[in-house]
Amino acid sequence: MSFGPIVAGRFYTADSDALVREIDGYLDKAYVPPLQSPLLGVVSPHAGYVYSGLCAAYSYKALKQADADLYVVVGVSHQISGSVSVLVEDSYRTPLGDVEIDEAASLRLIESESFINDDSRLFAYEHSIEVQLPFLQRIAEGKKVILISMSSVSKGTCQKLAAALAETLKARRPVYIASSDMSHFHDDAVAKTMDSDTLKLIEEMKIDELAKACVEGKSEMCGIAPVMTLLYLAKLKGEAGVEVLKYMHSGETGGPSDEVVGYGSVAVYAKKE
Repeated sequence: MSFGPIVAGRFYTADSDALVREIDGYLDKAYVPPLQSPLLGVVSPHAGYVYSGLCAAYSYKALKQADADLYVVVGVSHQISGSVSVLVEDSYRTPLGDVEIDEAASLRLIESESFINDDSRLFAYEHSIEVQLPFLQRIAEGKKVILISMSSVSKGTCQKLAAALAETLKARRPVYIASSDMSHFHDDAVAKTMDSDTLKLIEEMKIDELAKACVEGKSEMCGIAPVMTLLYLAKLKGEAGVEVLKYMHSGETGGPSDEVVGYGSVAVYAKKE
């Protein structure tokens, strides 16, 4: 059975031909040089494409270079509270067709830890995962996915999820997409300062300081849990590295300049070069 789409026609166009042209246009504008290290994953924004699509394209230009047989999209549940849920369906439908879900791997992940469940309510009203999928369809058509939605969770839960993913998928070649926007509804100067500080903590893989900054309101990443999970996965690699590919905010793509939302595309490498 196929799930979705939930936000087609709102966060991005529901017209398949127009959607292809829009995404390909963003990808054509985003330049990412050849990767010098194996890619573990990316951080990618999840706002409406008119605002964050160009920034997201930088992450997907990096992902296009990855040697992957599975894509794991980790989003945040904005509407429904819970813990960590994995979508167990045959596929997720977008205007570009169905994205096949790796049901066997999804079930193994659920069985690996008691806090991981299959509560589809965390996906039923959610955009943070869906908006990643049309981009993924344009750069990795036909590849399978695991879709994970996280609500408010602790650092310990993120760490345990990272360990569960590493163990469950150790025979695969996964890459991870952590879905998150950055600061919300500040003016240009405040947003850039706040987001620069956040991106520096991510680049330096200072997970404890990043979590503290979010608790104290010094960082406003709505997808802090997916980002921390990706960084914990990187820590498990031992020699991982992080690179900011692009930073933008909505005031630069057509939104008002006095209430912007920040977006960052970040590459996380499995080995530091």
